[in-house]
Amino acid sequence: MSRHRESRPSADYAALEAGLQDDGNGYNSNPTGQHGFDELLDPETLFYLQQVRVDLRNLLEKEQHEAEEQQEYQNGHGNYDETEEEAGSVILVRNTLEELKGHLNEVARDITGSRILEELIKSVADPDLANLIRALITQGGTQRILRLAEHRCASHVFESIVKRTLELYQESQSASQPVENTGRRKKHNLEA
Repeated sequence: MSRHRESRPSADYAALEAGLQDDGNGYNSNPTGQHGFDELLDPETLFYLQQVRVDLRNLLEKEQHEAEEQQEYQNGHGNYDETEEEAGSVILVRNTLEELKGHLNEVARDITGSRILEELIKSVADPDLANLIRALITQGGTQRILRLAEHRCASHVFESIVKRTLELYQESQSASQPVENTGRRKKHNLEA
């Protein structure tokens, strides 16, 4: 990743070039710097992140559809075979965050990069969230974290981290709650 803007991307990036202006959510990546946002990401990195966003959205939609099908099957047939397979979205998020190591501060300070990072955080698994926090801290120390937390774009990333941490905590608490005061913990009834 380059720390400065390079010349315009080649024709290979034409399909996503419109996304650099408007990411589909009404947010302008502000390539000209008119509104004072940091411009830290080169076009190739923005292209990569936007591809990840599209892939993540597609995976989440597919996983939602599969969950609905599984629920329908369970309603009609009773039990279902639940495997401990990791979701594709979780793997994509993990791999993307690994790719971004060393550049997370730059991504968090870029308006488009921070929005995409926020979407990734919504799907991050517990150990990957801890690794993300660790990477942000080791990239610049406590003072850098405090400056990022006050940054107009990066602060939203930190807000997403806090929200996801609370969601994961609540999920872990509800999974360990007894069912119907029987002293048993919730578990799935599995049939092979």
